[in-house]
Amino acid sequence: MHKRGSMGFSLALSLLGMTAPALAQEGFGGARDNGLVRHQVNVGMVPRPETFTVEGMLGEHHFPVRAERCRGAFCVFTAMGHGLHRVDNTRQAYLLVEPISGVDPERHRRLPLNLSIVLDRSGSMNGWKFSSAVEAVHSIIDRLGPSDRISVVSFDQEARVEIEPTFATDRAALHRAVARLAIGGSTNIRAGLQLGYNLVREAAGRPGTLDRVFLLTDEQPNTGDTSPGGFMELVGHFAERHIGLSVVGVGLDLGAELARRTSEMEGGSYHYIADGEAARRLFGEDFDSLVTPVATRLSVTVTPGEGLRVAEVLGVPGDDVTFAQNGSVTLRAATVFLDRRRSGVVVRLAPTTSEEAALHARATVQWSCARPGHEEALGGTEIASHDSQDPQALIDFERPDHYRAYALINAARGLHAALATWHQGDRRGGLDALRSVRTALEQDVAILRDRELQRERDTLDRLLVTMRDELMAERRSWQSARTASWGE
Repeated sequence: MHKRGSMGFSLALSLLGMTAPALAQEGFGGARDNGLVRHQVNVGMVPRPETFTVEGMLGEHHFPVRAERCRGAFCVFTAMGHGLHRVDNTRQAYLLVEPISGVDPERHRRLPLNLSIVLDRSGSMNGWKFSSAVEAVHSIIDRLGPSDRISVVSFDQEARVEIEPTFATDRAALHRAVARLAIGGSTNIRAGLQLGYNLVREAAGRPGTLDRVFLLTDEQPNTGDTSPGGFMELVGHFAERHIGLSVVGVGLDLGAELARRTSEMEGGSYHYIADGEAARRLFGEDFDSLVTPVATRLSVTVTPGEGLRVAEVLGVPGDDVTFAQNGSVTLRAATVFLDRRRSGVVVRLAPTTSEEAALHARATVQWSCARPGHEEALGGTEIASHDSQDPQALIDFERPDHYRAYALINAARGLHAALATWHQGDRRGGLDALRSVRTALEQDVAILRDRELQRERDTLDRLLVTMRDELMAERRSWQSARTASWGE
């Protein structure tokens, strides 16, 4: 068990120069980056609220709960603090939950792969999307060794095998085969994915081998079985047979719902690439992390202490959160992957009586999971606590990393609400809401002097310009129409 009080954030500022050692974990599923939203903002779009996810924003950032390593096969670290809930300006407790394995990614050597790459070559992929996807395939090939088995499938209205299952002993030949790929017609994702799964299944289940399919698409099926149910039935069928799927979204037309649901399946993950450079980064030195699960069926139950209730869970897809009648909440992750970053989720605990409960907060965290390829289950209990040394403090966290998580979830929550307001037709309300989010984030940036938060602030700045310009254009259009009607 771990029990810890708070030094107070004023003292924690002296720790800003500290960095935690590289450790291994990757959150509670869902989107692992905010790349699609960021790219839409960069090209002058206002993203729809369903495109943006809190877990995507958190997944891009580093906020370790503790500096030390997990000394076992798997751990769940916790920490608590309190901060101002920026919706109603009350002080509330914040619980950070970080799943983490004992694997050191700096020394880790992944198992051999039994891999099929399924590439969308339909007409909607034409241009930079197709070239970026092809660049991603070349990058994957560069990461393979002679013990890795690979096949490549392409699809438009039909699916075909471009590279039969083979060991990656001649990467030059593999590169030549991929370079010959060309754009086709319609988009039959189901046919391509089925064929890729079948090729992996031929050699699946061998001890010491990772079985996985990579699907690269802009995810707009218009031929064959286009129903979400049919797609998920196929993914679920092979997930039960321990064949994982990584969906790599390419392009602004990506529908996030299927990708999100895929990431909630065992062995599933979802990533986004905006160009060839992003493909090289994703499949570069972190490729081994993308294909290496370190835990499955992770379950974390949080029971708040006296005077507190679970008000919100941030960083976990909604379908993976269950609220119980006894006041506890259970968070689930189908698969936890290896990762060089350290991040997790945040549980907001609201006082049921006075704010004093947030300043002296307790929570019990019970967890369990399975290790891939092992029969035994793992589990444990953490007692998280927070005792503020300054009863007047509006924000009190032990480490700057904890404050960063608090700042991120506030920015994420506010951004999602602003996007929802905007797309519901209240343009002025959405713009004003985003300005408030930007002001609060600027204060957090000033306190932390944090480059990671500066990147989020810059994204908000670009989005504000787009919203303002669209609002002004609508006003000019309305005024012109009104003037014209008067002239009649």
